[in-house]
Amino acid sequence: MTFPGIEHDPQAPQVNPDMLAVEERRREREAEYGVWVAVQDIPWGTVLAAIPGMPVPASTVERLKWNELGLVAKRDSKAGREVLERTGTATTEERQRWAEQDKAAAEKAAAAAEKPAAKTRTTTTTTTTEGAR
Repeated sequence: MTFPGIEHDPQAPQVNPDMLAVEERRREREAEYGVWVAVQDIPWGTVLAAIPGMPVPASTVERLKWNELGLVAKRDSKAGREVLERTGTATTEERQRWAEQDKAAAEKAAAAAEKPAAKTRTTTTTTTTEGAR
């Protein structure tokens, strides 16, 4: 939090405008390249624009509708995860998040498997012979 007049305080830490610009550019690049990943080779003329696992700019996906053509998938989707794992291009954070999700899913499945076994009841039926009252 900044206080009024802090810009005139010689003791206050100075903000480097170049570092602010660099950080802003990094955020923009992350937003542009952090959403979509190629799931197959994407040709552009006679060259490849992207190969599986490669980040694809969001503006290009929107403009050329590559998501509707099945050429790209969101990084956090099932198809995106599969291609990132297969190509080894997932980030460390993604791998850690997936490990946590897989562990939680395994624990949930184990709990669900134990629940029906604990709730099993036996019922008895009696049959009467015909004519006995």
